[in-house]
Amino acid sequence: NFTSPDEVIETLEIVLHRGKIENRGGIVEYNPEIDSKLEVAKLLDKQIFLGFAIKEEKIVPYFQPIFDLNTGKIFAYEVLFRIEDNGRALPAGDYIDVAYKTGLIVEIDKTVLNYLKGNLDKLEGFNLFINISAPFVKDKDFLELTPDICNCVYEITEQIAVDNIDKLKNLVKNSNVKMALDDFGSGYSSIKTVVELTTGGVINYLKIDGSLIKDLNKSKENFYIVESVVKMAKTLGLKTVAEFIENEEILKTVKQLGIDYAQGFYLGKPKPLSEIIMLEHFYNKEYFLKQLKRELARVKRYKRNLSILRIDIKNNVPDDDIFIFAESISNNLRITDLFVKWDKHTLLIAAPEISKENAKGIERKVLNLSKELSKKNKIFPVEISAEIFEITPKTKIEDEKKVINGVLGELKFEEKV
Repeated sequence: NFTSPDEVIETLEIVLHRGKIENRGGIVEYNPEIDSKLEVAKLLDKQIFLGFAIKEEKIVPYFQPIFDLNTGKIFAYEVLFRIEDNGRALPAGDYIDVAYKTGLIVEIDKTVLNYLKGNLDKLEGFNLFINISAPFVKDKDFLELTPDICNCVYEITEQIAVDNIDKLKNLVKNSNVKMALDDFGSGYSSIKTVVELTTGGVINYLKIDGSLIKDLNKSKENFYIVESVVKMAKTLGLKTVAEFIENEEILKTVKQLGIDYAQGFYLGKPKPLSEIIMLEHFYNKEYFLKQLKRELARVKRYKRNLSILRIDIKNNVPDDDIFIFAESISNNLRITDLFVKWDKHTLLIAAPEISKENAKGIERKVLNLSKELSKKNKIFPVEISAEIFEITPKTKIEDEKKVINGVLGELKFEEKV
């Protein structure tokens, strides 16, 4: 398809240039789809940008919640990475291919693990699922960076597991690290390999490929494949994780199939560590009750009021949107960061030093906030009703108990606080 020798030479130079970027020391083959000046320039730009991001510490881990479908609580977080750029957090998807081609994926993996090691105090008690690349598993620093990173599960592909079986066996044997086989069901996954990895003590979890999950209710074939995978996993003693939970219908089907854990944008989007810590409190009733008990003691000691706003959500809204709503209340009103999702349809906000009269103003603002958020998010509008409960220094202990029971619902006060 070339019209002159000069064009051939120019194209060869482009191919060689691409080879230097992504395959140093190897053989590079001409590909008409990517071997143009424009495409190679794009590749080079991304390589330079990624290299700069690593050097300037712009690679930042984000955490996506993984929910236990039996309890409804957060079980773990998958650690992903974002690239900070002028106040934006760029998703990794646009850069993963370049990271692999250029070898920068190893530096990204190291950056993520070093970040986690540097924040062990904040991550105490967290279960983390961490994506590990094939080049990093072969890197000399792989074993060195691993053992002391909290409760972590390394997500590996079938090929990584097969190619590094002995190294991974030793890692699992000599550390607290567990393994999850990622993207199971995509391509030609081998049941024989899964059995060997399980009996060899390498893997504990199967992450079912998202392409099977997202079309679960549209494709009978997908449904039967996932059903078979779940049965096999239970037989082998493996826990299953479903990705790409994008709506309530898929979530119901996944529960029906007996899958153990689930993640996806419907349940929770990836967030930076600071928001994840707040999110942990958002789901942590024990933490809320502990703080509430402390605030109740301060009512008497410091002669100040405590108002509790109980917000009942009338419609089906994803947890992520409820969290955004609660966070929006905290950010806009700046009265408290003490809030909790008490049950599926109830949000509680404790406001120290706020009287019932002032709390009515807060109630109006909360109702307005729900309307504003509903305008922005027409798919999941937040429809609410709100009620204010007040405790003052003059409130008798028996009345205080009645108030708290009115707020918290079914359990007796003594069992809660």
